[in-house]
Amino acid sequence: MSEADFETLAQAAIRAASLSINSDEEARLLDECKSTDKLTVKNLYSALVNLALEAAKMNALEGDLAGILDRRLSKEFQQIFLKHFEANVEAIRAQLARISSSGLSRVVEIDWRLDYYVQNNILEHIRRPVYFISLTTQEPDGSLKKVEFQASLEELQDLLGSLKDAANAVKLVKQE
Repeated sequence: MSEADFETLAQAAIRAASLSINSDEEARLLDECKSTDKLTVKNLYSALVNLALEAAKMNALEGDLAGILDRRLSKEFQQIFLKHFEANVEAIRAQLARISSSGLSRVVEIDWRLDYYVQNNILEHIRRPVYFISLTTQEPDGSLKKVEFQASLEELQDLLGSLKDAANAVKLVKQE
């Protein structure tokens, strides 16, 4: 691959990571890389976008990236990528922060109460515990919202199992 093609590819990848390129322009830039087959261009482009996103997410320093790139790219290609990455890393981080916090509420408080149903107007004797759960969540705009539900012991145990599975999945991702 020529340096000019790699420059175009690196620039497009960094702009894609910072969401500052539209799909038409992206396709045009990828088509400009004529000296290499399309599959190699697409694979390299994908790898550069992922590298830029992961490096920005992990606050990787230039030395860290150079160590990773030493095994994969020539010094000239490394300098080209690092030049574009350093110039756009704040824009990439801003987009990652916007994406990761948009639309998701976070739990800030949990209250619960245990009631014991003895009977109701349909059945004379029920005798079962019911948990009333109240979650206070903070919305992305800062406002607070209450989410309330009731559950049996079995339903709470299912919920707890699902939460443990999710926590384990996060641990596995962090280890990689």
